[in-house]
Amino acid sequence: MRIMTRKRFSRFAIVAGLLVGLIYWVSPYVAAVRLAEAAKRRDIEAVVSRFDVPRIRISLARQIVRAYPVDQALAAALDPVARQAAGVVAVTYVDAMIAEHFSAETLAAALAGHDSSVSGSSVKLPGLMELDSAWSVFMRSGFTGPVSFAIDIEASDGSLLRLGFRWIGGTWRVVSFGLPREVIGEAIRLLKSRTG
Repeated sequence: MRIMTRKRFSRFAIVAGLLVGLIYWVSPYVAAVRLAEAAKRRDIEAVVSRFDVPRIRISLARQIVRAYPVDQALAAALDPVARQAAGVVAVTYVDAMIAEHFSAETLAAALAGHDSSVSGSSVKLPGLMELDSAWSVFMRSGFTGPVSFAIDIEASDGSLLRLGFRWIGGTWRVVSFGLPREVIGEAIRLLKSRTG
């Protein structure tokens, strides 16, 4: 009798574990489809509600700082701690520009296909309109880690936007925008125009 009970419990535990794993595996795809549907409805509030804005801003700042041309001789002369401190200062400075030109609402509007230009520039972001079905989301996305997921969105001009998702507080949130090179270049031009 006890052996049968243990076998049943073991089978139940295995089935329950597989079910939980399947639900977890499907959940980011469902979140991505819901984000795309909100964008297609042009519901900016629903799109922004799926953003982790502080992480998105840090992601954007890091991309811009990494791509910013620096004097290599000057950078090599700095010791590692000073180089790291300079990076933190640069990210903090760039964050102010990001708040102005890459606000959550601006990014959401671009994803929703409203005005996909970067704060009045000629560079445009690909929108979620490119994701026309759940199958399209499935084919362009995948896990990048145990709690991270990404979707690659290709625009008609060939530029690529990568949306990074992360499992936070029981839901999938957009935590990063992997910007196309043209957009990063435009952001650097905006930054240079601000610094003179």
